[in-house]
Amino acid sequence: MVFNNSLLKNESYMKKILIFCFVFMFFSANAFAQPAISASKWIDVKGREFLSIFAEEDLDQRASRIEKMFYDVIDVNYIAKFVIGRFWREMSEQEKEYYLEVFPNYAVNSYKNIPIVFNASFKVLKEKKVKEHIYEVTVKINIEDLEELAENEDFSTLYFKVKAYADDYRILDVKTEAGSLLLVYRTQFAEMLKERGYDYIWFIDDLQ
Repeated sequence: MVFNNSLLKNESYMKKILIFCFVFMFFSANAFAQPAISASKWIDVKGREFLSIFAEEDLDQRASRIEKMFYDVIDVNYIAKFVIGRFWREMSEQEKEYYLEVFPNYAVNSYKNIPIVFNASFKVLKEKKVKEHIYEVTVKINIEDLEELAENEDFSTLYFKVKAYADDYRILDVKTEAGSLLLVYRTQFAEMLKERGYDYIWFIDDLQ
């Protein structure tokens, strides 16, 4: 690269270069920074908080706490795009925008309206690094008040897939021995779209 000497001598221009380099280095460093705690510790804290919500007998209060926590711990955009699968590429920009607006409410409402109250114990078993910034945290859960569910081995062990961002983590998926929650959503959405003749607006309307 050849620099123009007259530009290099220009103090104002040099200041702009230095500022640009500083900003670039700052944001590059922070983009790959790790949260202060491990993925397993984060899941331990958030998991216990989530389970405590289901011991809340006031359903309105519970719904409010679930909604707040959902947006705090879930990578909503990633999940929304994953579960719609190949259809994301076929949507218009307007349809994508509408879908991303509707999906979070659809997802959180699946949990807000569960009427049961239960207590559970929660233990983190191990943490495994899947790839850069992505971790799988294995958790053992015992739901004391729901005997049928508690005895189901498919749901007694959970695998949280989480991504580390600069200052926190976000959940990308939750798996059981039976399979991935995201893949369940993806299959369900593919069937819904087929039933609606792949009319995306009709499909998104029905998510509301």
